[in-house]
Amino acid sequence: MKRIIIAVGMLFFAVSHLWSASRGPIVANPINLNYKFGLTEGDGKPWREAADPVIEMWGDDYYLFASKSSGYWRSHNLADWEYIAAPSIETINEYAPTVCAIDGYLYYMASDVNRIFRTATPADGTSWSEVECRFKIGQHDPCLWQDDDKRVYLYWGCHDKDPICGVEVDVANGFSPVGTPVVLIDHNIDSYGWEVPGKNNDETFLNGWNEGPAMIKHDGKYYLQYAAPGTQFRTYGDGIYVGDSPLGPFQAMEGNPFSFKPGGFIGGAGHGHTFRDRYGNLWHVATMKISERHMFERRLALFPVEFDGKS
Repeated sequence: MKRIIIAVGMLFFAVSHLWSASRGPIVANPINLNYKFGLTEGDGKPWREAADPVIEMWGDDYYLFASKSSGYWRSHNLADWEYIAAPSIETINEYAPTVCAIDGYLYYMASDVNRIFRTATPADGTSWSEVECRFKIGQHDPCLWQDDDKRVYLYWGCHDKDPICGVEVDVANGFSPVGTPVVLIDHNIDSYGWEVPGKNNDETFLNGWNEGPAMIKHDGKYYLQYAAPGTQFRTYGDGIYVGDSPLGPFQAMEGNPFSFKPGGFIGGAGHGHTFRDRYGNLWHVATMKISERHMFERRLALFPVEFDGKS
């Protein structure tokens, strides 16, 4: 199986994107967005966040969704982002959104809320409408994903004990489950030290939080991504399990985590989403930790990724 690797060293870490006269805009991290302010707590310090990102191409533009943002962003070049308020998505301020393009519509679902919205014109944040949702299973950190054969799957999981699960869903029947949910990724702190919580992965008496599943397919293999050990740690990262079908069985990829940045001004690179740009290049958008004013003071970062060709 091929491994997926993240080229962290290829990006600068700054507060805005740089400009090269010969090559155009150069992406820099954290992504330059109008991050939403959270409610003040404790000593009253204001704080901002965006987390749990997903990027989906629609037409010739990229759409970026993140937790608690009251809307989403559109970009043509992955460097300049236009904010779009989305009052027509009633669950827009919930955590961990997922979006998926299916049969001419962009569908949206948020964590712990079995409500689904869709639009054919995402450039207009007022155009979303709710559709029937017969999926009644509790889901935290959902991921809607469509395979090449047009079959659609829902993955979910965010817990220190419960596993990452998945099931096929019938879009025409209100996203109702097709069959029984399958356990896909369990906790394995004894085998995979990066899943151990703590700023140095040293809290060995606890399980970390396995969360934020996402799927990408490459050369007939299915790469199921997940985050650990917790968004509050600089050791937050994304790992991969690989399988031959959308519902496994899966085995851990050699070299996990593939998205990882425990040092520097801003650390962590977990609960992300891997996607292809219009040229077929792979990118990974991830959640990073500042946590100076609040535990959930987070930003988003964008990294180029590639498969290393090993099998």
